[in-house]
Amino acid sequence: MEFRQLEYFYAVSKLNSFTRAAEQLHVAQPSITIAINNLEQELKVQLFDRSKRKVVLTDEGKLFLQHVEKILKDVKKAQSELEDLKNYKKGVIKLGIPQ
Repeated sequence: MEFRQLEYFYAVSKLNSFTRAAEQLHVAQPSITIAINNLEQELKVQLFDRSKRKVVLTDEGKLFLQHVEKILKDVKKAQSELEDLKNYKKGVIKLGIPQ
């Protein structure tokens, strides 16, 4: 499982469209389709119902989405904290004062 696949899955699930997700992420639509198909094969579940005009999450997809949202949120938080630390916005200052 790759982080990119999780991002693609999240975009498709929120937009209910592989095409719109590809446009938003600035990638080719076949790349999104292949990544999602590979993810489904790896998980051995179908995440989307593609039988209608728009893409709809299956029950398994809804459950997986809850975990993906948490993962993406945690990664974004970690990146933000690292950026703050790198830019000295957050951290520990140790002062030594002679008596």
